[in-house]
Amino acid sequence: MLKRMMVTIVLLSVLMLGLQAQTLFTFAVDDLTAFGRTGNWVYDLDNPGMNPLFQDDGFHFTESALPGYLFHYYAERYVGEGATTSITCTAEYTLLASFPGELSLEFSDFNLVAFRRVNTVNPDLPWDNPGQAGDERVYANATGTISHNGTPVLFLTGATFVITTPYPNEAQIRALHAVTTNWTGSIGTGAPQTGYGFGNLDLAQSDPDWAALFAASNYKVDMVMENVTYFVNPSVDPDKGWFDFELHISPAAVQFNAENAAPDLTNLPLVFDFPQANIEVEVIYGEEAGATDEMHQIYVKEVLAQPLGTLPPGLSYTVKKYWKLGSTMDTFNVNLSFIVEGMDFAKGPADWRLLFRPYDGSWSVWNDYTLLSPNTIRANNVTEVGEFTVASPLDETLPIALSSFYASVNSSNLAVIAWTTASESDMNGYKIYAADSDGLVSAICLTPNVIEASNSSTGGTYSYVATEINEAGTWYFWLESISIDGHSEFFGPISATITEEPQTPELPNRSSISAAYPNPFRVGQSGTFDVTVKASETGTVSIYNLSGQLVAKYHVPAGSNRITWNGFDSNGRACASGVYLYKLSTQSMHQTRKLMLFK
Repeated sequence: MLKRMMVTIVLLSVLMLGLQAQTLFTFAVDDLTAFGRTGNWVYDLDNPGMNPLFQDDGFHFTESALPGYLFHYYAERYVGEGATTSITCTAEYTLLASFPGELSLEFSDFNLVAFRRVNTVNPDLPWDNPGQAGDERVYANATGTISHNGTPVLFLTGATFVITTPYPNEAQIRALHAVTTNWTGSIGTGAPQTGYGFGNLDLAQSDPDWAALFAASNYKVDMVMENVTYFVNPSVDPDKGWFDFELHISPAAVQFNAENAAPDLTNLPLVFDFPQANIEVEVIYGEEAGATDEMHQIYVKEVLAQPLGTLPPGLSYTVKKYWKLGSTMDTFNVNLSFIVEGMDFAKGPADWRLLFRPYDGSWSVWNDYTLLSPNTIRANNVTEVGEFTVASPLDETLPIALSSFYASVNSSNLAVIAWTTASESDMNGYKIYAADSDGLVSAICLTPNVIEASNSSTGGTYSYVATEINEAGTWYFWLESISIDGHSEFFGPISATITEEPQTPELPNRSSISAAYPNPFRVGQSGTFDVTVKASETGTVSIYNLSGQLVAKYHVPAGSNRITWNGFDSNGRACASGVYLYKLSTQSMHQTRKLMLFK
């Protein structure tokens, strides 16, 4: 019990600090092995200072086409624990261990999923400037385990490292081999590599007490590599290199979702659905790379943070996230379908603008796009890696602040959709959409005639009986709010289940409020709880922060009700991370429970 209380204190401390990343564990990693030097081509070891037998064109930034040329240099395809690898915990900052020696760390092998060339001195300059060249490599698809006294307590999935490699300088190249002793000039700075990593906790396998240390980051993990040194010894093994570094593990400061795939390029087009990253990738064309023509990965990462940089003229607002695209292919052509929920971007799709920037460039409008649905926009014919986001010329002032939106089934076995607003201005009205699946793209409009808005500063209460739906099953509903100027915003889905035979609901004989789930939850999700109000009574559900300030309020009738809170207050503003109280008040009782919100 005491241990669980201490974990709760640590978790609350992290929440109240606003999710500031704090290192929990530090490991000294020695001889982590990079192997399989058949990845993407890096440079050729040809140079005017080389023996003419090995010069070819004498320019290392072009890959020699000379048959049998031996001095191509390729990136390693894999990174993992080798025969001499050791990983030792040197520091820990938890209440769950007594000293670092109780902890150990293991990783499975990482494989190369994205490769791009960079200028390591000035990203805005060409990558192949002599003395400045380098590359960025993404190694992914590993698992990791942290054990306490030999017992696994934390299981990491989707472990990924991003490593920036400055190419060697003249002195380093001369020291490589006897044939390079007369090399002239530097390819890169020769500076140490730098890197960082990330991953997700597997909650099904992890110990709950240890996993709670990462709850405030939605169980996302950051891994920072510090004091990286990399060395090769061609006389020992020309196909390998070794890393030494300090690894700092902490809750993620910025949340993310990364996925990758290796399409069969002989069977195109192929579509890959990456639901965690809210993106679908259609590979239309691809050309393999690498020493053995086996590099054909595509990599995407959704970053849940406001995109930085200057936007094109006339565009002032973006979704609070962006997507990264990477690949190991020499050339490719893909279509990228980005899913944008109403909670991400309260703008009508007609106002969306798709933005792109190469990793070494600035934002510009991507004009080749297709609006697939009210929440999906596709970038067509993407042929280079970079970042995407969705922008709008509109400001963030919303004509509606939605307080609640829920569905129930009445005594006639018909779905009833109800919603309340905290305030309205310049609203035309509302439409209801329904589908037998949770995809808006397949929904039909039940209300071709707009349900008129009250346009009251104190909001309004609305309901709609879906008499059009009489088939048994679970049905999904969306609410579209339409402003006077024609812009719209979608909410949902919510669901209701129609049974084969109408059933007269029995009103409960007592009132109660259930535990919320999930709990904790983050902005972008929702916390849900059930409320029952006994016959002849009505109830009020109020949500308060720990300062006692009222955040949101719902009126509930007699019977069974379900409340979904999206982490916003009654004025449509996102609430801060922390603990909140939700209270049911009826004529005969009061009951209060807790739920936790994090960003």
